[in-house]
Amino acid sequence: MGASGRGKSALAAQLIALGAQLVSDDRTEVCAINQSLIASPPSTIAGLIELRGLGIVKLPYCAGSKVCAVIDLSEPATEQRLPQPRLKTIVGIDVDFLHWHGAAHFPSKVICYLMGERHE
Repeated sequence: MGASGRGKSALAAQLIALGAQLVSDDRTEVCAINQSLIASPPSTIAGLIELRGLGIVKLPYCAGSKVCAVIDLSEPATEQRLPQPRLKTIVGIDVDFLHWHGAAHFPSKVICYLMGERHE
């Protein structure tokens, strides 16, 4: 999440380059199903991502995916070594709430975070 130009599509492109799959760019439909949030692309933009400076590119995409975390790109945060866990409630369901800290290695940390199990 973040305002236009904050780097949402750029972060998505970096995550896709690391093995993630596109769900949606620009607009995403989110609904609650069985106590999970499911994200899917509107049919008009399914598989399309804007790569600023390169144009709009068609990629393979996932028609529906469980939302495990929300990343806030509104402003770079000071990187904390061990931040307190935070949650974001969307349509009554809590998901992890991560804050982008502007480092080039942030996308690889996100992939590891999602693959791993948070140890308190």
